[in-house]
Amino acid sequence: MSAAHKRIYIEDVVEPARIRTQSFAKAFPAAAAMWDHKKNCGFGPEDFSFRSHVRAWFKCPKGRDHRFQVQIAAMANAMLSQSKTMGCGFCNSKRVSVTNNLAETYPEIAKEWMPKKNKLSPQDVPAGSCKYAWWKCPKGHTYEAQISNRTAEGTGCVRCNVGEPLDLRTYPRAYKEFDRKQNKGVDPHCLSSTAKYAWNCSADPRHHWIAGFYRDSKNRIRCPFCRNQKGSPGNNLKASHPHLAKQWHPTKNGDTTAKDVTFGSGFKAWWKCHQGPDHEWQTSVANRTGLQTDCPFCKMRRTSVTNIISTQAPKLAKEWHPRKNGKIKPDQVRIHSMTQFWWLCSKCSFEWRAAPIYRITRGNGCPQCARKKHGKMMSKRLKDNPELRFKKQSGLT
Repeated sequence: MSAAHKRIYIEDVVEPARIRTQSFAKAFPAAAAMWDHKKNCGFGPEDFSFRSHVRAWFKCPKGRDHRFQVQIAAMANAMLSQSKTMGCGFCNSKRVSVTNNLAETYPEIAKEWMPKKNKLSPQDVPAGSCKYAWWKCPKGHTYEAQISNRTAEGTGCVRCNVGEPLDLRTYPRAYKEFDRKQNKGVDPHCLSSTAKYAWNCSADPRHHWIAGFYRDSKNRIRCPFCRNQKGSPGNNLKASHPHLAKQWHPTKNGDTTAKDVTFGSGFKAWWKCHQGPDHEWQTSVANRTGLQTDCPFCKMRRTSVTNIISTQAPKLAKEWHPRKNGKIKPDQVRIHSMTQFWWLCSKCSFEWRAAPIYRITRGNGCPQCARKKHGKMMSKRLKDNPELRFKKQSGLT
């Protein structure tokens, strides 16, 4: 992580910024109740705005080890979206704990875990993880499967679960989409659950794909193009959103291109904005199209060499107080930040607090130097214009 992308942790905060909107405690009392007072260095939820980017500690009541550090603004967003996990990384299976690990919650499945091949133990992964792992069934078959599929979907050994042949006649839509030319010699009344077959979309004849067949809802749409899982010649990001396709990262998305995804895809892609050398970020395609999100660096939501004090306002950087801002440096703060920081005048060594945005947009400098300059100007003006001096009026003592 470059200096421009360093996060601000509560351990680095010397003095919280002045609250310009509602405090976190007042705006989101339920989330504020999860505030970890022991680990937050004496600060309380009332000391920060609900939009603060400071990473504070929280503890979730659903687990004794559910302690996590996250941006205050992210917790506020979790509450606004009515998240069932209330922003807890353990409850949403992004972090492992004693309450959600595979060994604790699914001991029978954990017995099939292959620790040497996975280089982890069942205690090290959440039961709801989307990661793939290696398993060994009681009959000695080894196979790879997603952890969440094994726990939430109840899937097991592929070789043991071959079961009875599948009859497509009980699945009208799939029976219609079965490509009889490409699957020549295959009886649709007796399909293997482990083989892959060719299919033609009943809604769009241009859509062809190869996939296995699984027992599920009888009339489910299986076409990956219609479900916006794959891009087709007339339905892909480059065709529908060419301006976004231009920001598709040329190297970080592997073999996947803007032609391979649709505008509603959940694929978490890397993007590159040409307005800055470090304007690279990752978010889903759906976020960029549905939420119309732009470059977070150009929008001043993330720090970059194009918007930090050290590169965009070097004169201000020289006046950054070396001690009173804790571990926060000018290469971590955006020029439009409204947070107040400490400054040290290079001329008179006066110390004062001010927000970078006002120092830059209004040209605010050292207040003591400004007062001295104003005093000198007034003295010179009075000296050059003696008629402006106040005259003693008669009758006044």
